[in-house]
Amino acid sequence: MKKLLLSLALILSVMLIKGQYNFPEANNKDYCSHIAAAEGKAEYYYSPRTVDPLLEEYDVSFYFLNLNVESNTTYLSGNVTIQAKSTVAELNTFAFELVQAMTIDSVRVNGIKLAFQHANDLATVPLSIPIQQGNLFSVKIYYHGTPPAGEDNSGVFTAFSSTYQKNVTWTFSEPYAAKEWWPTKQDLTDKADSVWVFLTTSPENRAGSEGLLKGITAMPNGKFRYEWKSRYPVDYYLISFAVADYQDYRLYAYPAGTDSILIQNYIYDTPACLSDNKAAIDGTAATLELFSDLFGTYPFAEEKYGHCLTQLGGGMEHQTMTTLGSFNFELIAHELGHMWFGDKVTCATWSDIWINEGFATYTDYLAHHFLTTPFYDSVWLKTVNDKVKAEPGGTVYVPEDQIGSISLDQQATLTVDSFPETVFKV
Repeated sequence: MKKLLLSLALILSVMLIKGQYNFPEANNKDYCSHIAAAEGKAEYYYSPRTVDPLLEEYDVSFYFLNLNVESNTTYLSGNVTIQAKSTVAELNTFAFELVQAMTIDSVRVNGIKLAFQHANDLATVPLSIPIQQGNLFSVKIYYHGTPPAGEDNSGVFTAFSSTYQKNVTWTFSEPYAAKEWWPTKQDLTDKADSVWVFLTTSPENRAGSEGLLKGITAMPNGKFRYEWKSRYPVDYYLISFAVADYQDYRLYAYPAGTDSILIQNYIYDTPACLSDNKAAIDGTAATLELFSDLFGTYPFAEEKYGHCLTQLGGGMEHQTMTTLGSFNFELIAHELGHMWFGDKVTCATWSDIWINEGFATYTDYLAHHFLTTPFYDSVWLKTVNDKVKAEPGGTVYVPEDQIGSISLDQQATLTVDSFPETVFKV
């Protein structure tokens, strides 16, 4: 069974990168936005990336993002706390990633304000007292600014929904764009043990993120702070926010053998938005129950699953709260499948993104197989098979030691035989 699943994932992932299939009610924009980006933009994932050795001298245990955000601008301000453990005999310099467009106001290490340098999207902080191996420490970074505009599928975006007459701002960090909006360490193998995301915004807005909403606090300036907390391990690119004039529409799933699981949806606060999307959103419960039966209980069951509606052209599987641009059966199933394959189990390198996407597309098939009519199931399979047969030599895998040295044309001619064993980071 394991080999069958891997084979299906491989076949489907080839289809995903080389071009989306088309069948009733589905098209390219309805799928993961990073897949749309990969079509003709694979260099975004496979281009050479030099990691500063200083970033490898600590392991992150906790992120705390405390930000001021609004629905009509990408400007943000606030602070980020990183708790970590030294992995070297003596940690003499702390480093983190943040683009030059963002201004660092100050840095405090264990409560002590220290000088820093910020160049080439890397900030370095010489430590007055070295941190010994195995010791925990805390760094708090105050900053502000407007993330760079015009990047493909990265950073922070703001847009206006002409359908529902709402402004909305959201984030998209995959693969290396977390640094465009918050101080971070972009390493797939270094998951934080937990994350808090506190978002202060104007009173007409709601702001969504990972984990559970533990409180909404009135602030002195008339704004409100949405306090999200998650106790599950999380990778940097799966941390997000979305802010708009939202309504909070909730329902519950009831997987066999478990308590109820909250499905929390931030959708535009108009009656039309709810009536237009209610049936599709309500169907999420059956899909979550199905996947829990097939793969094991939803991996973040003690918190929630949810959606933040934005103007994103597709979806992104931010942990426990997917960001998407529309509600349809295929997109909901695909992004929900990522909670098991991509979020809970995360590829160790971006060369292996085909694993994430292959499995998520397979979960889309399973949702059709078990939850829709046999006709739709057969149309899905035929379209996929026809596409795969038209691309017999295609693959999206690029070995780590060849990243940057293989052209996109060469990538398209690699054979299935070139696939090595893949290592996962949980």
